Amino acid sequence: MSFGAYVLARLSDPQRRVPALSSLSTSAGVRHWDAVEGHVNLVIHLDGPAHPLPLAIAGLDGLREVVALEILSETHRSESLDLELRHAYVFIESEPARTAAIKAAMEAMDPVASCAVVRGGCDLVVVVQGESFTAIDRFVNDKIQHLDGILRLKKNRVIDLKQL
Repeated sequence: MSFGAYVLARLSDPQRRVPALSSLSTSAGVRHWDAVEGHVNLVIHLDGPAHPLPLAIAGLDGLREVVALEILSETHRSESLDLELRHAYVFIESEPARTAAIKAAMEAMDPVASCAVVRGGCDLVVVVQGESFTAIDRFVNDKIQHLDGILRLKKNRVIDLKQL
């Protein structure tokens, strides 16, 4: 059973994020999207499966690469993120036998806004929130990175497009 999908998109020119996002805002099936800074440019949360790729995503101007992550289970602390805080997506590759324990540990940590077990390009997608990106970086480095069973992680900061 799928609980939706995350689509990670890399654009040929990251400056194309703003025009690309206007088409996603009105697209059916798109639950939420964020412009991010990291190994990808956009993180798009879909209500349903990513295959076939929704036309609004497949038709993004400058789309260079897409990775679809099927959500197998997902938990959220609240219905929406606290917009007063900064946010980052943390994509975690883990030892298969430790994924459930890592998810349980993530769910017990206050800065974690959501945690999803996924299949596709990593094992967990965690949204971390904090007063600043420095606080998020410290939390990821001190509390997440050294958990038993984590092989690799990538962090992508959410960009507030109103500040561009």
